Formats: sequence, structure tokens, C-alpha cells
Amino acid sequence: MESLHGLEGIEVVGMLDLELNEILTSIEPLNGIRQITGFVSPEGENPAQLRVASCYKLVSLEGLQNIVEVDNLIIESNYDLIDLSGLRGITNVSKDFTVRSNIQLQSLNGLSQLISVGGNFQLSNSEITSLNGLEGLESIGEKLTIEGNHSLVSISALSNLQFVNELLILSNQSIASIEGVNLDAIQTRFALASNGQIVDLSGIAGSGTSANINITNCNGLTSLNGLENLEAVGEIVLSRNRVLESISALNTLRTIENRLYIVGPNQLSSLNGLENLESVNDIELRDNYSLENISSLNSLNTVGNNITIDNNTNLLSLVGLENIVEVNVLTINSNDVLENLSGLEGLRSIQDRVFINNNDILNDFCALGDLFTIGGFSGEWSVNGNILNPTVEDMQNGICN
Repeated sequence: MESLHGLEGIEVVGMLDLELNEILTSIEPLNGIRQITGFVSPEGENPAQLRVASCYKLVSLEGLQNIVEVDNLIIESNYDLIDLSGLRGITNVSKDFTVRSNIQLQSLNGLSQLISVGGNFQLSNSEITSLNGLEGLESIGEKLTIEGNHSLVSISALSNLQFVNELLILSNQSIASIEGVNLDAIQTRFALASNGQIVDLSGIAGSGTSANINITNCNGLTSLNGLENLEAVGEIVLSRNRVLESISALNTLRTIENRLYIVGPNQLSSLNGLENLESVNDIELRDNYSLENISSLNSLNTVGNNITIDNNTNLLSLVGLENIVEVNVLTINSNDVLENLSGLEGLRSIQDRVFINNNDILNDFCALGDLFTIGGFSGEWSVNGNILNPTVEDMQNGICN
């Protein structure tokens, strides 16, 4: 179909779905449409959906400019589409909004009236360089996913966003700054993954969040500069950030509600920056091949659940954990140069399990002596593959080195 002439008088439709119209070049005859209502079919209620997909010759969305609100809005795989100015009337998408795989689209400026998206908002378009056009966006009820926008360099237009459940910034090859992100607006999760040009977190706003912060495979990231005001967080996951060498920007952080998860490879030789951390539910340090000490954890006095220290091949000492009194599960595995458990002297209760295995030169367990003297251990004891492998009976009898 080349043309929609003949539809000029339509003002209200239940759904508007333009898909696989390979030679359609204009939808301007639809400019009378002011309302998409949804409709009821024998299968049930259908949302008020506006979909323009795989219209390969369509260069503009002019004709849709009088539509103000829809439930679902999908603009996808329109290969010649260059702008979204035809959506300039849209103020609210009550459910999901997708703008994806429009390979010539360079701008979101047509969305300047958009205030809210009730569900998920997905942006994945290879030629977009910024999110300009979204300055008026205040609320996203569920997830904002910014993924695979290979030319994107700026997201600063998000600075007025006041509420989003999850913010995911994934695999954007050119983005070098996350200015525009406000942690105070994020409710559940902030994920930053596979954005190779980001070297730090400068420009981020907000001082506290119950959300989880997940930073993974950002292979240009050297520090967490930008998080200097962070006082509390849901969880912190730092995984496979190969050149990360400092987390000193976390020096105001006091509380992690869930887990602290630092997994290599990275360049961290210490945990400097965590000196003020007092409380965490789980802590896991794994595959940090440059990590030599964890003494910066010396303010940590509450671990609600588990401690896991696994395969940190240059870790010399557990000093830094001495103020922890109680854990459920303690795992110390495959730390090649760890000779003793100094740093665990404060433990008075382990109720579930202890796994201490395959630490090549570990020969001294006496830091856990008081734990056994007062009867603070009950549970599974798995100790194998170390130079010394005491049994529970050995520990109760003081045979610990």
C-alpha cells in the first residue's frame, strides 16, 4: 500500500497498527485522528495501541500529531524514518513505549511533550546521539532500557526524571558520561553494563537509594568517582570491570541493605573507600586477582547473612573483618597466599555452614578459636584442601595450627 488517502475524516479508532507496509511513504491522511480508545473483542479487552513497524520507506510520522495519549506505543524497524516530530502531541503512554531498530533515526526531539510512561520504555536505535526531546519526561512506572544505541554520547536529557523503577544502560558503545542519572529517582535497580567508554560516574546525582547498583563489563571504568555523596544503597555489584582500580568514591557509604558483590577481573589492590561501611546483608569477594587486603572493611560490624571470599589469588589477610560477630555462612575458598584466618577473631556465632577449602598455604585456624570455646558454631563444617584441615573436634580441643 503506497497511500492512506481516503482516511482523512477518521477521528477515533480502537487501535492503529501500521505494519509491514514496505512501500508506504506517508501517513499524513491520518491527521484527523485524535483518539485511540482500545476495543473489546471476543478474546477480551484490547489496549489503545499505536504501532508503526516495518514501514521501510516511511520517513516521517506526520499525521499522528493530534494524538495525545495511548496505552501502548511502538515505533520499530522503520528503516527510513528520520525523526519523531509526528508524535509531538503525545503527553502520556499509559503502558509500554518502544522505539527500536529505526536505523536512520537520529533524534527524539518529537517527544518534547511526553511527561509519563506507565510501563516500560525501551530505546534502541543505532544512530541516536542524545536523548534530547525527553527533557519533559518525569515518570516511568517500570523499566527504562537504553540499549544498543551505538552512536549515543549523552543522556543528560533525563535530568528531570523523578521516578523510574529500573534504569538499564546497556551496550552503548559511544557513551562516555552518565550525567542525567539521578539515583534518588531510581526505585529498584540501576544497571550499567558493557559501556566501554565510561571511565567514571561523574555527573550522577542523588545521595541515597534503596535501589541496587549493578556495574558490569564496563571495560573503560577506572573509578567510581561521582558516587562521593552516596550514603545508602540497596546493593552494589561490581563485576568484570577489567581496569577498575579504585572504589575510593564510596567513602561516605554506611549501609548496603542487600549485598556487596565485587567480582573480577579488575585492578583493585584494596577496598579503600569502604572505611565507613557499617552494615551489609551479604558480602562476596571473588576472582579479584590484584586484591591484597580488605582492611578498609574495619568499620563493618553487621553482616546479616553470608561472607564469601573466593579465588582472590593475592589476598594476604582477612584483617578488616574483626568487628563482625555473627554470620550464617562463612566461605573462604581458593585464596592462594592466605596463611591464616586473622581478622575473624570477633566471630561469636555461625549457625549454618563453614566452607574453607583449597587455600594452598592456609595452616592456621586459631582466629576461630573463641567461636568454638563459647559453643558459637552449629552447622556444617567443610574444610578440605588446605595445608591444615582441622575437624570440628580438633577446633573444640584447640588443635588449630
